[in-house]
Amino acid sequence: MALIHQTDGSVRLSWEVLGTRQMEFPRYNYDLVNGLPYRFVYGTTFDKGVRGEHVIKVDLETGEEKHWTTDSEHLFPGEPVRKGKL
Repeated sequence: MALIHQTDGSVRLSWEVLGTRQMEFPRYNYDLVNGLPYRFVYGTTFDKGVRGEHVIKVDLETGEEKHWTTDSEHLFPGEPVRKGKL
């Protein structure tokens, strides 16, 4: 969703589909880019019910998606949290 400032001082909301999958728990680098334009958003996809299936990274400029998952039936992703530099 985008907030668009109009010349008369009003604002308008606009939205567009940014990826091919539904995403929950969307995250971005809040400490670095809060209130500024940002390029990447991370989240979790739920393909098969209530258990997370993939961590997804969406490039908001190109629409490119990267997915991470595990082959283990005992491990599954949850909400992505940015760790920062070590």
